[in-house]
Order: sequence, then C-alpha cells, then structure tokens
Amino acid sequence: MDPSLAPETVGDAFDQDLEEQSLDFQKLLRTPVSDYYGLLSIPKTANLEEIEAAYKNACASLHPNNYSEQELKDLAQVRFEAVQRAYDVLVSVEKRPIYDQYGEKGLNSTGEVGPRIKTPKEMEEEYERMIQRIHEKELENIVNTKSQINLGLDMSSVFDPYFTRYNEPGLMSRLSKCGISQLELKHSIQTNLSDKTVAILRGNMNTRKGMGGGNILGTVRHTFNPHLWAEFTTSLFDPKFVGAKVFHTLSANSFLVGETYTGTWRAPPVVRLTAGRRIGEETTGYVKFKSGQYSIGPWGEYYGNVFDFEQEFSTAAVGMSRQNRNSKCSVEFQAGAGMSRISFSYIRKLNAATNVRAALNCTTNGIIAAIGGDTKVSEHNRVGLAVESGDSNGVTLKLRLSRLGQRLSLPIMLTPEFDLSFTLWAIAAPSVSFYLLDRLWLSPRRKRLAIEKIETLRSHHNEYLEERKKEAVDAMRLMKEAVGRKQQQEDSKNGLVITQALYGNFEESRTIDVTIAVQALVNNSQLIIAGGHSKSNIIGFYDPCFGSRKQLNISYKFQGQEHQVTIGDTSPLACPIREHMRGPHY
Repeated sequence: MDPSLAPETVGDAFDQDLEEQSLDFQKLLRTPVSDYYGLLSIPKTANLEEIEAAYKNACASLHPNNYSEQELKDLAQVRFEAVQRAYDVLVSVEKRPIYDQYGEKGLNSTGEVGPRIKTPKEMEEEYERMIQRIHEKELENIVNTKSQINLGLDMSSVFDPYFTRYNEPGLMSRLSKCGISQLELKHSIQTNLSDKTVAILRGNMNTRKGMGGGNILGTVRHTFNPHLWAEFTTSLFDPKFVGAKVFHTLSANSFLVGETYTGTWRAPPVVRLTAGRRIGEETTGYVKFKSGQYSIGPWGEYYGNVFDFEQEFSTAAVGMSRQNRNSKCSVEFQAGAGMSRISFSYIRKLNAATNVRAALNCTTNGIIAAIGGDTKVSEHNRVGLAVESGDSNGVTLKLRLSRLGQRLSLPIMLTPEFDLSFTLWAIAAPSVSFYLLDRLWLSPRRKRLAIEKIETLRSHHNEYLEERKKEAVDAMRLMKEAVGRKQQQEDSKNGLVITQALYGNFEESRTIDVTIAVQALVNNSQLIIAGGHSKSNIIGFYDPCFGSRKQLNISYKFQGQEHQVTIGDTSPLACPIREHMRGPHY
C-alpha cells in the first residue's frame, strides 16, 4: 500500500476498490495441469535430498522392473516415465526455475525459451517477453484506457421538507426543480514506450453551477529499477501545471515518496514528502508533509495574487494503515495552517462479491460521515451505493457503476442541511432495497452462472479428467501389492496404518477412496503430505469433482489408537499427532 495516495476526503475513500478476493473460486476453475511437486508430494521449497527421497519412494512401487506381467509392466512404464520427468525437471538447475515461474507450458512451449548457451536468467527473460506480448494483446482494451463520469444531481426539492411544505407540493412540480449540479468527465490512455517507460495522456472536464473548465495532462513514468521509479507531468493548456514525483523503496519494509508541483513560475513549487514503514505483518505507518504556498525572498512574495487556483496551506500528517485478506482500515491525523482533521476509513469483505465501507472525517470545519458498500453483479461489473452526511454539506446519496476501467458515479444531493432522521432513512431504505436485490436476484444469479461455468469446464476438460482418473486407477492397481506389504510391516510394529482415506467434496457426496495411495506415502511410521498444491496430483489421486472445494479425510491407527483428520485440498499434513486421536487424550 502507498499511503501517499491516501484519500483526502471521505468521498474518495469510496472510490478505492478493495482488491478482489474471489481468487479461490478462480483457482478451482483453472485449467487442470500436471503438478510435479504434487506428483512427488513434496513442497515447492524441497531441496535435492527431499526430491531424491520422494523419487525413490515412488520408484519402489512404480518401477517397471518390479512387475513380471507384461500388462502391469506397461502400466508401470507409463507412470514411471511421468515420475521420471518430474524428477528430471526438479533436479535440473536450468529447468526448475522456468517450471516454477511458468509451469509445464514453459518447458513445452512452441516458442523457444532460448538456446542452450543462455543462462537460466536469460531464458526466463526471453520467455517472459514472449508471454508479455501475448498478454498485452489480450488486455490492451481493458487496461490501457480508463474513463470516469461524475454526474452530480440536485434533488433537494423533492426530499427537503422546506420545499415540500411552502413551495410546490406536487411531485411533478418538485421534480421539475431538480437539475444537474455538476458534470465531470475524465479519460486516460496509457501506452508503453519501452519495457521501463510508460506514457499516460489524461483529459478532464468539469462544469459546476454554470462555470467550467478542462485540461489535458501528459505523464511520462520511468522505472529505473524494481526499487525506484519517477514520473513527470505537465498540462497542455491553461491553467498551467507542472509536476514531478519519485517513489523509492528503501528496504523491504520502508519507502519514501517525493512530489513537487506548481501552476506558475512566479512562486516556488509546492513540495510533498511521504515516508512509510511496515510496523507489522499487516500494518504500515507513515508520515506526510506538504509545504503549501511559500516564498523565498522576493520569489513568491505576491504568491496569492498570481496563483490561479485555490490557495494551499502547509500541513503535516501521521497515519497508519492495516490490510489483510478480508478487511482494510486506515486512520490519519493531520494538522495544518488552513485546516486540521482526523480521518478514519474501514472496508470489510462480506463474501467474494460484496464489500461494506465506512468513513469518518472530523475537521475544524465540520464532521462528515459516510457508509456504503458495493457488490459484483457479473464478471466485470460492480455496483456501489453510499450515503454521505455532514453538518456542512447535508445528505448525499452516491451511486456507482464500474465495468473494467470505466466508471459512472452519481452523487445525488437529497438535502443541503444535516438531518439525522433523514440520514437514517437515506441509509436504511437503499440498504434494505440493495439487500433484497442481492438475495432475491444477484446471489441466485451468481450461483447459477457459477454452476453453469463449472459444468461447461467439466465438459470441456472431460477427456483430460477421464485420462487422469484412468491413470489414478492404474497407479492404485500397481501399488496395491507393495502397499499391502508396507501396511503389514507397519501393523506388525504397531506403526502407522491407514484404515480409510477419502478425497473429494463430502457435501456433494462426490468422493473417491485413496487409502492405497495415502498408505504408499507412509515411511517409517510417518505420513508427510506437502501443502501448496492440489492433492489430485498425488500418485493414485484424481479430481472427482472439478470446480468444487475438496478435502481429504484420513482415518488411521497408530500404536493401537484410532485417529482421524480432515484437511483442505492444498493444506499440508503430518501424521501421527496427538490432536488426531479420537476421544479424550492426555
């Protein structure tokens, strides 16, 4: 997070989208591919010794020389070749970095990763450039242009009791007094001049109470290295604007931002400085300083007369921001010659589609509070609603619709004066309507679309999934005899014996028996299953319910005691441990 971009007003807090957290569902629907780490049941951080140990364990039951029947020998040969390929890639200094970053496609790509004389880093860079070109073509219409329309409406004549009591009582007459109070248009186009340089062209236009203006701004941003970037911005028309900004990451836990800008050369430029540091796993603290308008001798002495827009005052602020998977909050204290304030904002994720937001801004000029939320109505569309109320700006209802990089915002003034009861009604009525809309239409629609997408992908990947099922069944058949001997050995020494292992979605009753496959992973009365990858990649496993959340349930005996454990699809597991024991344990 960059606190230098913290919202200056409560309203701005509602323009910041919380990062999408629907990645879990996206992972469930990813195109199924082979996972070499999952195949050997090792973590991605496994060293050479761990890889070799897992390889030897797999060879113990899958090597073709272990079988005399030709049919079993042929089946073993296929599975052994898969294990051998995974082993060859993971022990290779050249291949493993490419596989870690790009997966199996990086090894099998029709585009050459690079000649053998190149270093692994050079091959990665060349392949990354090829992937980048593909991504740019796919996303150029999404990322490189952004538009925003803010249409302010004044409907105080409809809701304000003063107008309804003493002026026009009829609804149509009151509606006729409504009008547009503000219209703001923004549009930006971004293009890459080189791998490290970006050009951005922004246009904006604003009209308010019969007066308006507009300008075009050009920005060039250059990244010098992963820790330092700078940008320069200038306007094409009046009012003139020239600015520069530098962002530098001092370390993994601290950063520094410097910014300067001016609208006239008759006075020194305004300077902003922000320094931040991570003070916890999820918390960042920062301090900010803005010089405001000042003079250096005669330079800027008559600053107030020559500066074309609103005067800026010197301010200093200290703040803290905390963000995790499901929430984001920030608090800031600012002291200044013109105004001092304390601001607070909070965003909470209710589910994969819906966020709720609250903000409070206490200044020397008054208090402004806001509450609202937004939800995802389709893959690329979001709608939001917020109510802002203050002792100096009345009550405003804000509606927002966003699609990809395009945004439409409708701030609707309901009353120019603060009214607590009206504010509560303004919050309750839209919130209840929004809740009913979500429960009766949006949520069922999202669920229906998700089911349709899952069924479509299951059909699309059916051939691959059936092939993986056949491979798993063949692997279980191959391992059955060797695993039986291992189970007898463990039983004879009162060791770790897997009595039952089920994998899949238990709510949908779509599970498979993987007892043999799990027992095959037992070594010296210990079972270690690495996390970070789907267990459907383990030898003898397959995905029985593609697109659904899966779990692994294991019942086992150790030293004559019954144990049971259930874990998520990508969670690690170590057995035996006391917490798995059934009944009371001491």
